[in-house]
Amino acid sequence: MSPEMMSDIARGLPDEPILTVSQIAAFMKMSEATVYRRCQAGEIPCAKLKRIVRIPRASFVAWLAQQSGAA
Repeated sequence: MSPEMMSDIARGLPDEPILTVSQIAAFMKMSEATVYRRCQAGEIPCAKLKRIVRIPRASFVAWLAQQSGAA
């Protein structure tokens, strides 16, 4: 996927390399509970450190591109 396409998909997403559930929820316009459930189900790529859930930006953008059919 070209860098331009990745940039278009990620427009509005914070530039930080690791994102919080709150940031993903705001970007996706869904509740934090839904993001947690989708992470737990393996639908959204995430990393869990004990009870803390974080989403690597690069993995999320790649997943989003795949979901939108842009990959």
